[in-house]
Amino acid sequence: MWLLSLAPLASGAGCTKVSVGDLAAVPSPSVLVLGERRGTLPDLSRAASIVAKLSARGPVTVAIQAVHRDLQPALDDFSAGKVSLEALPAATNWEDRYGFPFEAYTKLFATRERGVKFLAVGTTVTLKPKDAVLNLPPGYIAVLADVMGDSPVPPELETTTVETMAWTDSSLATAALDGWNQEGVLVVLVDRLHVEGGLGVDWQASRLTELPVAAALLANGDSRCYTGDRLLP
Repeated sequence: MWLLSLAPLASGAGCTKVSVGDLAAVPSPSVLVLGERRGTLPDLSRAASIVAKLSARGPVTVAIQAVHRDLQPALDDFSAGKVSLEALPAATNWEDRYGFPFEAYTKLFATRERGVKFLAVGTTVTLKPKDAVLNLPPGYIAVLADVMGDSPVPPELETTTVETMAWTDSSLATAALDGWNQEGVLVVLVDRLHVEGGLGVDWQASRLTELPVAAALLANGDSRCYTGDRLLP
């Protein structure tokens, strides 16, 4: 179980810059976790370009947080060509269930024409079940505290906060890996919150599979940038 180190284009303090070509050069089979600003371009256009390049090399499955896992039948029908791209928003109740503009995701879903399959891995945020076994990434509270900004996590809630976030990360990673046939590349597209700092979905995925796991942020976004994070500038 290990994280694949992508060759950087530039390095220094904070994030390392990578290109679409770098990310599309991951080995097969492997897992690539991409962090998006939800419903935002150029993030999703870049995601679509990466998926398109990967599909030219072999099978690609996209696990997408934007669609809740209970809507997998709709994505199955879409992947099978039974639901058109134009009908997909209605089939997934996109506006009510997600809320961010579907138009930003159109280019990504259009890669279906290249044979790309889609998995719904969205989940409802809940407390970790008491009897659940969960790996907790060390130092995660420091990353989550940055997210809170001027509203810091009270000390008495730090453990619950870390467990809740890690449980969500683990649930996303588990759903993606469980739904994948391990052929080609599994691209996991999630909110960048679950990728920043390297302790989110990619960290959990690396503990659930022996295959290589790589991760990157799809844009700078003038937001947090931790040493070891990789981003498209």
